Amino acid sequence: MDVIAGELGMDPFDLRMRNIIHDGDDLPDGRHFDEIRLEETLRAAAEAAGYFDPKTVNVGRGIGLGHRSQGGGDARAEVAIGPDGMINAKLSIFDTGGGNLTIMAQVVAEELGVAPEEVRVTLWSSTDEGPIHGVGASRGARATTVAAYEASQDAKQQLRRLAAEFLGWNEESITFRDGGLVNGSSGEQVSIEAIVGRSGAPVVGRGDISEQQSRFTSFGVQIAEVSVDPETGHVTLLRLTTVNETGQILNPVGFHGQIQGGIVYGLGEALMEELIVEDGRVANPSFADMKIPTQRDIPEVTTVILSSESGEGPYNVRGIGEHTNIMTAPAIANAVQDAVGVRIQQLPVTAERVYGALTSNEK
Repeated sequence: MDVIAGELGMDPFDLRMRNIIHDGDDLPDGRHFDEIRLEETLRAAAEAAGYFDPKTVNVGRGIGLGHRSQGGGDARAEVAIGPDGMINAKLSIFDTGGGNLTIMAQVVAEELGVAPEEVRVTLWSSTDEGPIHGVGASRGARATTVAAYEASQDAKQQLRRLAAEFLGWNEESITFRDGGLVNGSSGEQVSIEAIVGRSGAPVVGRGDISEQQSRFTSFGVQIAEVSVDPETGHVTLLRLTTVNETGQILNPVGFHGQIQGGIVYGLGEALMEELIVEDGRVANPSFADMKIPTQRDIPEVTTVILSSESGEGPYNVRGIGEHTNIMTAPAIANAVQDAVGVRIQQLPVTAERVYGALTSNEK
């Protein structure tokens, strides 16, 4: 996009603004997504990054823009309430650090009217209990919330039937609050533990879902600001601004953690990480030979979140997993070109490659 903008004599921001899709438009491949807010995201990024502010010599700014819809797939959840009141939940989606287990605890707690600390979440112990599914395609939060919600609803319906049987309450009027069932007609309340204990057996709710690709996508924009030393080709990432539009955020710590982790991943991909293969063998097989980002490599990061009530499932969520690392490298490469006028076509954008391009241009 930046190369095209240069050929047309346009600013890369203006070229994007003239060609982005808006709500109601189809993507070039024919796909259609609801609630597109790309223009709002791009404008917010430019404002937060000071994109049009004056720059000093050899300093450049570059834009990276991308989106990722949530993929489909299966998921299973189980909510078991014992006669002692213990709430044990199981999930078929493993947690690689995105916080799926925490989200499940939040959903179960919200639906049963208890504190999240009262819900113990574990994974399927083995494939004997059922298939264990992956978390690819940014589907973790979507699949977890829907499966956990369905399992909680199943458990609640069983509790309602037991309360109607034991206490003569009207099932339709029963709600859940503060760890108990509430009779909507009289206001009378009884604890979940008392109902399950009286039944003499655990109440087990199950949720089993199979979903197609989401009708929502989430756009993100990152703007990198770099300084390039023309005598050595060294690139210093001065600042990175990231704007992500999404649905409802369930776990802010986990949400922002994925953004920060994705940026660090993208920074390493853009500037330093490279697998070198010589004569069919990996020549740098350890982190002593392949540098990855450390705290000293991380620049000032400005994060802007555009949340909404539009998303998948009962909690209106949109994934954030892959969105945060697909924009960093192009933003940095575009910023390098803006700073010193050379386009690096291969990652990482090392000092050697920048210096080689600069000296080649001089010749």
